[in-house]
Amino acid sequence: MADLWDFIQHFQIDRARENAIDAKYTALSASSQIEQLEQRVEALALTCQAMWELLSRQQDFSNQLLMEKMEEIDLRDGVRDGKSTATSQHCQQCRHKLSDRHPYCFYCGAALPKGQAFQRKAR
Repeated sequence: MADLWDFIQHFQIDRARENAIDAKYTALSASSQIEQLEQRVEALALTCQAMWELLSRQQDFSNQLLMEKMEEIDLRDGVRDGKSTATSQHCQQCRHKLSDRHPYCFYCGAALPKGQAFQRKAR
């Protein structure tokens, strides 16, 4: 009976070790993904700062105008949450809702307009 008990305990210990190893690799992967996202956010922040400094040199741009535009974009989805939510596009020929995943309208076959600089990309 003691041999059976030892076998069960060793099995559980081995399983716990395997789970710990899996958790370690999952954490390493998540850490790598976070690092990549941080780099992307920093690059976007730098890009936004450079664009704002270039635009603010123009006489019609001010911090007030920037803040108003940010609020307008934030409220496009009806929620003030500090996020830019993608709005759906519609085909200019048949007016059906478009998917970003296809280079043409699924309903009528019309070519879709080229994406804008800040348009979200399909995964």
